[in-house]
Amino acid sequence: MTGAVDLPKQDFLRGQNRTLIFVTHRFENSADSEPISNGEPIMNISYLSECNFEPMTIEKLRHHLFYTKKVPFWNYDESKISIGVEVEYFIAQVTRSGFRLATQIEFLLMTELLKANYGYVDWNLPDQPGRISKDTEFGFIAIKPDFAWHILEISLPPRRSSSEIRSLLRNVFLEVDEALASLGMERLDLSCLPVPPKSMEHVSLNRLREISTTFRQKSAVKPTQDPNFPAYLAATHVHLNASSEEMLKVLPALYNLDRLVSKQFTRANVFNGRVYDNARTRMYHDTLGPDYLLHTYPENPAHDLQTMVSQMNRSPRLFPSDPFFPVRDMSYIRPTRYGTLEFRSCCSFKSIETLVKIVDCRIAQLLSATGVDRNRIYKILSDENQGRPS
Repeated sequence: MTGAVDLPKQDFLRGQNRTLIFVTHRFENSADSEPISNGEPIMNISYLSECNFEPMTIEKLRHHLFYTKKVPFWNYDESKISIGVEVEYFIAQVTRSGFRLATQIEFLLMTELLKANYGYVDWNLPDQPGRISKDTEFGFIAIKPDFAWHILEISLPPRRSSSEIRSLLRNVFLEVDEALASLGMERLDLSCLPVPPKSMEHVSLNRLREISTTFRQKSAVKPTQDPNFPAYLAATHVHLNASSEEMLKVLPALYNLDRLVSKQFTRANVFNGRVYDNARTRMYHDTLGPDYLLHTYPENPAHDLQTMVSQMNRSPRLFPSDPFFPVRDMSYIRPTRYGTLEFRSCCSFKSIETLVKIVDCRIAQLLSATGVDRNRIYKILSDENQGRPS
C-alpha cells in the first residue's frame, strides 16, 4: 500500500445538519523516519466527505449517562464506594536486544489457553474481536485487545475494597502470565513504547481510518502527532460508582486534584528519542488538536450537562458513521453509562501494590473533591512520597 489511500466515502446525506470536512493527513513518526501503519507505508491521505449528524442534546446525554446505571450511587458514603479496575499491558516476546510485540495470532492463542485452562468463554461478539470473559465468585472478568493486538486489557468486576482488588489482580495475573509464558511471551512493565513499532496489527483498521478523517494536521508533523498513538500507550483506569448529574459540578475540583495523582503515577516520559513531562497527554493534544474539547485535561472541565453537550457539538467528529456518539469523551475523568466516574490519567504498572495505591488515591481524590474528607488526598500522597527513596 503506497501513495494515496482511498478511503470509502460514507453516505451521511440524510440528516439536516451538514458539516464539510476536508483533511489531508500524513502518517509519519518524524521528519527523518519512515511512515508506518499496519507494517506498510501510508502517506498523503486525503479525504473529502459530507458528514451529517444529529447534534447531541441534553436529554439524549442525560438518558445515556444516568437512566441506565448498572451500579448504585455511593451517595457520599465511603463505605458504599464500589471500585472497578481496567489495566492495560503491552504483551511481547522479550529478547536480549529488546522485544517483539504480539501479533493477532499470538493474542488469540493466549485466549485459547485461558479458555482451555481457566474457564474463560468467547461469546463471539461481532464488535469485540478477541474478547473472552468468565463469571467468578467475585464477579465478571473480561480480557480483550485494545486498539492493537499487542495491547492486553483486563477488566475486573466492581469490588468494595482495595484488598479485594489486590486478590483479584493476583489471581488473574497468574492465569494470564501462565498462558503468555507458554507462548514465550510476557506482560511488559512499560506504559509508553519507546518508539513507534515498524509494524503492528490493529484490532479494527476501519476504525483507524475513520478517526484519520477528522485529524487536523499541521504542515510540520510532530513526533507525538500520530493516529496510531493509542497503540503506543498502556494505562490504568479506575471506576468509582460516583456518577450522577449532581456530581458533574464536582468535575472541576476532581481535575484540580487529578494532576497531583497523575504526577505520582506517570512514567510515560520518553517517546521517539524525546523527553516529555507526559507523553500520553502530549499525544492526545498534538494528534486531536486544539479544536477537540474533550480530551485529557479539558481547558474548561464540564460542570453540567449543558456544558458537556456544547463541547461535544463543537468538537470534530472522531467517528462520523456513529449516529449517536460521533464525538467521544477522551477526558481523563469521564462519567460512563454504567453509573461510574472513570479516572484515566495513570500509567500501567505490573506491580500489584502500585495498582492498589492508584486505587487508594482515586478514592481519596473523590473524598477530597466532594468534601467528605478534604485532606485525604494530601495525606495519602504525602505518605506515598515519604515512602519513596530520595
